[in-house]
Amino acid sequence: MCSSTFKYGKDKLTIYTALQLCKDDIKGVLDEAVIKKITASAEAVQKIVTDGSVVYGVNTGFGILASTLISKEDTKILQYKIMEINIAQNTGWGSS
Repeated sequence: MCSSTFKYGKDKLTIYTALQLCKDDIKGVLDEAVIKKITASAEAVQKIVTDGSVVYGVNTGFGILASTLISKEDTKILQYKIMEINIAQNTGWGSS
């Protein structure tokens, strides 16, 4: 049972706090300021797609495929995959 809350983006994450989060001794939540930044980023990507702007890594390929424009539908998949990779690299999520 969680008796206190850890705010990601505001509170300092220590090893002890991470262990408490893992054991459900405390609850982790996103700080309101972090939620605003995430929302602003999502809106910026949506504007790029809606306006048809070309932005490297947002709606283009990477490296030698940098000049390859990705469809609006596939941009959503690309952005999700980028997020998924970042989560996996930073948390170990999805590793075997």
